[in-house]
Amino acid sequence: MSDQKIDLASNWLLQTVSDKNSRGRIVNFRLSDTEYESIVFACHAEGVRTVSDFAREIVLSRARGETVNRAQMSQWLLGLSAEFSKIKADVAHVLAILESQAMKVSLPLKPDNHASSAAAENNGK
Repeated sequence: MSDQKIDLASNWLLQTVSDKNSRGRIVNFRLSDTEYESIVFACHAEGVRTVSDFAREIVLSRARGETVNRAQMSQWLLGLSAEFSKIKADVAHVLAILESQAMKVSLPLKPDNHASSAAAENNGK
């Protein structure tokens, strides 16, 4: 790596570290539920701590001139959204099975009244 590239990288890193300590600007935008779910899924897939960190990373990389292939990104997000929807459906199916099994094995919520009244009769004699 050339000295000029190293200098640029270290200057950018120093600026980034100093910016992290003085972040006072807010960027706000709205998302649909599906868009938000796909971003949350992408955060987990990328190992990013929060949605804000993920959004900041993407926006800043774009501002630095790093290109993003929109078609490829859209396909990727749609794929993630579809996978997330399938996982939700699978979880709902498993929950339905568990609930139906729980109904078959219904346990009494209160102690058996017959046993407690028999014990009371024995204590009274």
